[in-house]
Amino acid sequence: MPVTKDQYVCLNGLYMISDGHSFYTGNRAFLYGDGFFETIFATGSRIPFFDLHFERITKAIQQYNFIPDPSFNKEKLRQDIEGLIHRNKSYTATRIRITFFRNEGGLFTPTDNHFSWFINSERLPTDGFELNKQGLKIDVYPDLKKNTDPFSAFKNISAQLYVQAGLYKHKNLLDECIILNNRHEVCESISSNIFLVYQKKVFTPALSTGCVDGVMRKTVTGILKNQGYTIKEGVFDIDALREAEEIFLTNAINGVRWVGAFRNKRFYNFVAKALIKELNNMIQ
Repeated sequence: MPVTKDQYVCLNGLYMISDGHSFYTGNRAFLYGDGFFETIFATGSRIPFFDLHFERITKAIQQYNFIPDPSFNKEKLRQDIEGLIHRNKSYTATRIRITFFRNEGGLFTPTDNHFSWFINSERLPTDGFELNKQGLKIDVYPDLKKNTDPFSAFKNISAQLYVQAGLYKHKNLLDECIILNNRHEVCESISSNIFLVYQKKVFTPALSTGCVDGVMRKTVTGILKNQGYTIKEGVFDIDALREAEEIFLTNAINGVRWVGAFRNKRFYNFVAKALIKELNNMIQ
C-alpha cells in the first residue's frame, strides 16, 4: 500500500520537523536494537483499536524492563498521536508508528531503564481497508527461523530476520513470505499473522509458535467467532498450507489480505472479503 511521509514527528510529546536531528549518537535503538515498535491505523483523529494497542505496549514495556516516566499513560499517548495527526493535517487514513527505546547510557548493561517514544506518521491512500484485487503469491522463507521466546509476541526493532525475508521475497518475485520458527512450525509472514480456512474452521498459529500477538489477529478472531466460525489456535507445518481452502493475512494497516497462490495451489477469498466489510463497519 503506497504511503506519503508527513512533515512533523513527535519525540516524548515534543513535535518537530521530520528532517531535523532527533537523536544522539548514544541512542540505544541505533547501538543495540534495544526497543520495540507499535504500528497503528488511524482514520482522521480516530484510532479504532487503540485500547488493544496500548495493552500490547504495556506488556512490552514490562517485558523489556523499561521504567515508564510518570507522565506516560494511555491518555498522554493518545493525545500525542492526535496532536501529530492534526499538525500533519492527516485527515484521511494514517499509518502511525511508535518506536520505544531505552534511554542512552551503558554498553550492553544499561545505566538508565527509562524509555523514550518517537512517533512518525504516513498518509494512506484510502480512508478504510481495501481487499487486494489480486491474490498474494507467497512461499516459505527458508534461510532463517524465528526464535520462540518471551519477546516473540512483540515487534522488536532488531528485525534482521524480516529484512532478509523481504530481500528473499523481492528476489523471488513473491508478494509475501511465510516465516517458520526454530521448530519448523508455521509462525507468521513478514508483516502479518496468518489464517487458514479448512472445512468451515479457521486455523491460526498459537502464540507458543512465536508469532506476534497481533491487534488485528485478536480483532479478526473476535469477528469470526461472532459469525459462528470455529477458531483453532495451534501448531502446524507447511503441509497445512497446501491443504487449506483459503489463506489470508492480517495486520493493523491492511486489515486483511487474501492469498491467491502458495506454490502450485490456488485459493478463494470468501472469508477475507466478508472480514474486510465487517472491519470497515467497525471503523466508521
